[in-house]
Amino acid sequence: MNTGCLIFVGVLFTVQLSECLECFNCQSIVDPRACSNTTQCLNGQSCYLQTVHNGNDERFNMGCQSNQLCSSSGVDTGIIGRAIQRRQQFACHECCSTNRCNHQLCAHGKRE
Repeated sequence: MNTGCLIFVGVLFTVQLSECLECFNCQSIVDPRACSNTTQCLNGQSCYLQTVHNGNDERFNMGCQSNQLCSSSGVDTGIIGRAIQRRQQFACHECCSTNRCNHQLCAHGKRE
């Protein structure tokens, strides 16, 4: 009886560990809240949102990417990455690690 319980608990633990992070996944969109496509991230990935400026045009890319690209200190549950500048085109690049969390990132970079 104890062996059966241990196997059952082990299977439940394995299933829980194998759950993947789900992120919104859209490229070059005007409003992240309009994205309804989702994707399952791989192990070691987090959800991201990137703001891209091309002149007065603002677009957003979102999906999964490596935790190493999100933050030099790593990404833990609930932690948001830092904003970065690249060739003055990328105004914001943030990450999060809960399901479908990336449509709320870069709020400080979104024009009202």
